[in-house]
Amino acid sequence: MTERLKTAWRNEFAPLVGDRRGLRPVLFFLPDWWPGRHAAFAYFNVIAIGPGLVGAPEPVRRYILGHELGHIDRHHTNGQVLYWLGVLAAVLLGRMLPPAFHLAPICLVLIVAVLWITRGEAKREFEADDEAAARYGDHTVITGLTWMQSRRATPVPKLNALRLERRRDHARV
Repeated sequence: MTERLKTAWRNEFAPLVGDRRGLRPVLFFLPDWWPGRHAAFAYFNVIAIGPGLVGAPEPVRRYILGHELGHIDRHHTNGQVLYWLGVLAAVLLGRMLPPAFHLAPICLVLIVAVLWITRGEAKREFEADDEAAARYGDHTVITGLTWMQSRRATPVPKLNALRLERRRDHARV
């Protein structure tokens, strides 16, 4: 049963990435023990699907794939590269400082990362939703967001409510 459901995801995903050049996105199914059962995220060029999403209905699959590809297409995942480069630089710099200051560069990287994540999160989520809507329409995005919210799969409920309101307003226009 699970393999058949994963095949449905792969069949939905294949046309979205079939004509891309360069580094193509990859679909990855998270293991059953993954703590965020309804998690879906893009990390670099990988779209990860949580075990609780494998059986999601077709409109939800489309929304998730469109949304996560939106993050990749809008280069939102590049911040992850910068973060890890910052961590590496902080560790190397920290090793050159006296022992009392070893943690200072790492703390600075973490502060910058938190500010980057929190200040631009809404904008990035709105843009990814816009990409999903451009691929599948507002109704699919509204259906997907509502389904995800019903499973408490969104980490920021207030932001999710804003996203739903924004998409519903856009659908009325």
